Amino acid sequence: MTAFGLASIVKPAITEVLPFKNEKDKSCSQATSIASGLTELAATAAIFIPLNKRIDKASKVLEKSSGTFFSNNIKGTEHFKSLTNRGTRLLVLIPLNIARTKLIKPILKKVFEKKEESKKRKLDKWA
Repeated sequence: MTAFGLASIVKPAITEVLPFKNEKDKSCSQATSIASGLTELAATAAIFIPLNKRIDKASKVLEKSSGTFFSNNIKGTEHFKSLTNRGTRLLVLIPLNIARTKLIKPILKKVFEKKEESKKRKLDKWA
């Protein structure tokens, strides 16, 4: 949840304050941060939390089994957990980045075009 908050809220807020030469670059940077936070949150909730629970159960079973490399080998089961988790991250990396890239355009349309419209209305009001 912390990564989601940092990527989706704090980073775009900081980007809003920083000077950019091009306003479109600023919007794209903010949309990319929001998309990154959303995809990481979805992947964590849908894939990694349930997977980590299963990996923990599997490592306990492996540790209790007899006649294997993992039997009564805490270091071995820790390596199993680590490698399984990293392998899954590698497998999910490309689809996750594709989803992140696909989200940028809708976020730009929904969030930042409305922002531009409200700025134009304010300027028209004062003109």
